[in-house]
Amino acid sequence: MHLRYVVLACLIVPPTLLAASIQPLGNFFSSGISADGSAVVGTGSTLQGNRPALWRNGTVTLLDGLADQEHVFAQNISPDGTTVVGEDYNVVGYRWREATGYQSIPPFGITWASSSDGNILVGQSVNGAFRWTENGGGQYLPTITGGGTAEAARDVSLDGSVAVGSGGRSNGQIGIAFRWTEATGAVPLGEYPYGQAQGATATNASGSIVVGSTVSNGAEEAFRWTESEGLVGLGHLPNHVENLVNTTAAVAVTDDGSLIVGNENVTAGVGEFAWTPTGGIQPIDHFLLDNYGLDISDWTLHYLTDMTPDGRFIIGNGSHPQFGDNVAFRIAIPEPASMTLAVCAMLAAGLRKIGSR
Repeated sequence: MHLRYVVLACLIVPPTLLAASIQPLGNFFSSGISADGSAVVGTGSTLQGNRPALWRNGTVTLLDGLADQEHVFAQNISPDGTTVVGEDYNVVGYRWREATGYQSIPPFGITWASSSDGNILVGQSVNGAFRWTENGGGQYLPTITGGGTAEAARDVSLDGSVAVGSGGRSNGQIGIAFRWTEATGAVPLGEYPYGQAQGATATNASGSIVVGSTVSNGAEEAFRWTESEGLVGLGHLPNHVENLVNTTAAVAVTDDGSLIVGNENVTAGVGEFAWTPTGGIQPIDHFLLDNYGLDISDWTLHYLTDMTPDGRFIIGNGSHPQFGDNVAFRIAIPEPASMTLAVCAMLAAGLRKIGSR
């Protein structure tokens, strides 16, 4: 192969158009994805009730086996793909692994997320937000700095050292987004009218970037928080509405903060969005078409629910004429253009060396 053909191929074929796709996974409500995108978890319906559904390698498996429970719900999967977490019909949290099956963790309630290996869990119960560890058991998170109760821990960093969530104070009048570490305790990131936003809903791998929702100028608004910039609103989709119905929120952020996805109240119900530092907030279908050439107009999206840390896979739920209603989907985005160009450069360099011999 001549060097000029390698360079020409890299220039002619836009790297972002190589492999973008949307894939139906099955008839269940997706809620979490592993870090490499190979496993997706959610909740499906059976004649016996709701059951956790695990999609892996094109196959959906219903996770039965929790005795005497009419309904069992899955909320997330560990980044390494080994551990499913959620809650049973009595709102008791659990951890599921293929080798050991279900492990209930009473008295704690909904388990929202886990560390990379599934050995640290976070969630919420009637007594407040909790953090559970394999060796130390569970503990309720302390009072939020400045006053207020940490009510729900919604996500946790890969190593389990940072938890984020929401709480309240002033007799339920003020809602608070918080970030917790063992050293700092639960530190408030921002406030909003209680019950009208979701607070902090997700964090990146290191816990240095937090996303969620707050209330700004009378409307719910997704936000991004960093220690250097504080809490910054992401703006609104063009057709957003100001109904405070607790639907708007960013649901996932990449490790480097370059992509945030979520949902917003719009005139037609719920609008799914993507946010980037350069492009701002935009409908997810526009983002995919403009940047990756992926047309998803045959889908009616309902919600986006999660994303891998590298931003290569986004999951959610929607309807499709061929696949039906309440279909879990996975959007695959190709490697960033810079990585593809780097491969081309290395290939060209290798061919140059060969040609010089």
